[in-house]
Amino acid sequence: PGVQTCALPISEKLAPSPDDIAYKDVRSLREMPLVYWISEAETCVANMTQYKELFDDANFDWTIVESIPGRIALLRQKQAELVAVMKEKKEADSNIHTAEAIELRDKFIHTFRFAFEHEKKFVRQLARMHRKTSPVFLEGDLSYLASAGRKHPKELEDIKFDFSLLKVAEKAAKEMQDLYLHRHGLRMDLTSATYARNRAFTYLWQAMNIIRKYGKFVFDRKDP
Repeated sequence: PGVQTCALPISEKLAPSPDDIAYKDVRSLREMPLVYWISEAETCVANMTQYKELFDDANFDWTIVESIPGRIALLRQKQAELVAVMKEKKEADSNIHTAEAIELRDKFIHTFRFAFEHEKKFVRQLARMHRKTSPVFLEGDLSYLASAGRKHPKELEDIKFDFSLLKVAEKAAKEMQDLYLHRHGLRMDLTSATYARNRAFTYLWQAMNIIRKYGKFVFDRKDP
């Protein structure tokens, strides 16, 4: 379908669907809460019927008003989808348990510092690991430590290191990797859901903006 335009020389145009709204034109919900905009739109539809003749005389496209309920429904749907993603992300964040991985990593660092004390560069690298606590860093640290332990067994054998801990570290690294990928996927979903909600909001806002401008013209002409 083509782009709807009002008869008056108003610059705004109504996109046929949210998908047709350009990225640069998408508005975010910053000024007022969503419930305000929906309430205003619903009140507008309820009140405009009594002034239909005035708008008809101004050659107003009444299908814009008729489209408002559908725009509201779409906005509510996209908001519900966003809330669902936000809830899933919050639950995922609350299930993050890195304490055991940090404890294991620090145990390796303590042991490796002693076993490889002659490797000054390696010891300095171990010291820097202490400051990293996010899953993505823990995954890298544990993988690296397990690999280092397998490549240099002699030094660890000399201090009677428990080599079964290498498998424990590798398993923990895989868990941290899975956790990071899951959280990253949820962040991408959250960004996508927020953008879809904002496009649905813009879809409603565009129609409401046309109605407000037309209304100002109509009522200013009626009561100069």
